[in-house]
Amino acid sequence: NISTGTMYISKYAEDEDYSGTVFTVSGAEGNASEGFDYTFYIQNENGGSSYGTYTFGNDYSYTVWMSSSLKTDSAGKTYRYIILSGMPAGTYTVTELRPERYGETLVSVSEGEKAKELTCTAVIPSAGAAAGFVTVTYENLLPPVCSLKLVKRIKLSNIVYAHGTPVFFLTAESVGGMKYTRTYVFSKEYVNNYIAENPGAEYVEMSYTLEGIEATDWTVRELTVMRYRLAENGVEVRSGKGTVSGESACVLLSRSNKDVTVAFTNEKYDQSGTTHNHIVVNKFMIAAV
Repeated sequence: NISTGTMYISKYAEDEDYSGTVFTVSGAEGNASEGFDYTFYIQNENGGSSYGTYTFGNDYSYTVWMSSSLKTDSAGKTYRYIILSGMPAGTYTVTELRPERYGETLVSVSEGEKAKELTCTAVIPSAGAAAGFVTVTYENLLPPVCSLKLVKRIKLSNIVYAHGTPVFFLTAESVGGMKYTRTYVFSKEYVNNYIAENPGAEYVEMSYTLEGIEATDWTVRELTVMRYRLAENGVEVRSGKGTVSGESACVLLSRSNKDVTVAFTNEKYDQSGTTHNHIVVNKFMIAAV
């Protein structure tokens, strides 16, 4: 059996910016690593390395080798690394204090287990095939840039201009992940030249795309307007992933579901009682943004 070993920490960053990165390594109770506590900072300089020898208790002298230059792995991805050697075999808790610019971190460890997003338990074994060595890998990912496209769709034969130009209102509301809930309200007006621009078309469409929005849960729906209603099965997730629930759709934007399109199809249902002398008042709830 051996009593000391090495911890190798690889740090990946999607933007290759390592400034502000902080790691802590702490020993666990009940084994030789108990009481070990070390914090180190990765700066963004490229070139050169840092090296230091430190003591732990009366029995151990460990060294820290921190590379300041970027390395490239077999997949062509760049990373930085830290080597802690001469450490007592045992269990350690490794935690990264992640800079706010990142939205997700992938963590893996050769011996041990991931406890939560930024923390893992790493074990330097004293025996066996992996004796004396443990590898920990952190990969910071930037928040994905997402888009949500909302399509307004209606039959040309259902557009009646005698009572004014049809105007439809759609909303998109974030329902999780953000510091504040956000609601976007926008309108689409079917102006008279749509008939001239779409000769022979059965349906016409207008759309609006929310660009660069956060990866989180979104609920999209259409507000009720006079003379028109959603057609049967009038809500459709055209691209990406989402769930239709009644007259709305729920979409979870994520790294694997970044671009989603939802379409709303309307039909006319009641043209009575709406003359040119009628007044229509729309009430909007203003949400904090």
